[in-house]
Amino acid sequence: MAIMSMLIFLPQASAASPTMALDGVAKFGCSCDGIASASVMLTTTHSNDVIVVIAQCGSAGWCDDNISSIVDGGGHVWTLRLNYRPYPNGRPVWEYFTVADTPLSLDVITVTWSGAEAVWFVAFGVEGANVRHPWDSSQSLPAARVPSCISNNSAANYTMCTGTFSVVGAQDFVLVTTPINDDQACQFTSPFQNLNAFDGAGETDFLITRIGGSNSVAFTCNNTDPVFFLADAIHGPGS
Repeated sequence: MAIMSMLIFLPQASAASPTMALDGVAKFGCSCDGIASASVMLTTTHSNDVIVVIAQCGSAGWCDDNISSIVDGGGHVWTLRLNYRPYPNGRPVWEYFTVADTPLSLDVITVTWSGAEAVWFVAFGVEGANVRHPWDSSQSLPAARVPSCISNNSAANYTMCTGTFSVVGAQDFVLVTTPINDDQACQFTSPFQNLNAFDGAGETDFLITRIGGSNSVAFTCNNTDPVFFLADAIHGPGS
C-alpha cells in the first residue's frame, strides 16, 4: 500500500516590534501670580502607560517656588524624578511620574506649590514604555546644556540655538524642557514635536529615537532667548 505524504505549510508569524507613542496630553499655563494650585484633566487610551508631569516657573531668570504635592483622581503614587535648579532662586524644572495600570478617563491631576510665582506644567502619557524601569539609566541623563547660539545675519535679531545630548537608547522617548527668558516660544524645533509652549516662559518638546539611529540627539530652539536645555529620556519597550 502506497503511503501518501502531505506537507503542511504554516505561515510564519513575525512579531511586530513594540513601539512608543504619546498617549494623551493636558497642560496648564497662566501668567497670573498669587495662585498656589492648578489642575488638568488627562485622558489616555492604553493600559500600563507611564504618566509624566513636567513643571517649571519664572519668566525673567528666577523663581523660588517649590512643588509640595501632586495628586490625581485615580489615587496614583507620584514619584519625583528630577528637581533641577541651576542656582539658588534660578529657574527650576520638576519631573514627576507614575504608572497607570488602566487607561485614564478625565483624570484630574492637581499640582500644588509654595511660592509667589505661577507654575505651568504639562501632564502626558507614554505608551509602550518600560514600566519596571521607565527612565534611561545612562549616567549622562538627565542633562542640562547651556545653549550654543549664533546670530543669523540674513535676518535681523534672528538667533539659532542648539544643544546636543548623548547616550540615549533606541526607541527612547526623549524630552527637552526649555525655560525661556521672557520671550516667545522656540521656533523650528523639528524633528522634535511640541508638548506644550507658554510664550514668555518655557516649553517641553519630545522625540522618539529610532532603532539603528544615532545615540546623540541635537535639539534646536531658534529666534528666542532660551535659558538652558534640560534633557531626559523614558526607556523604550526593548530596553
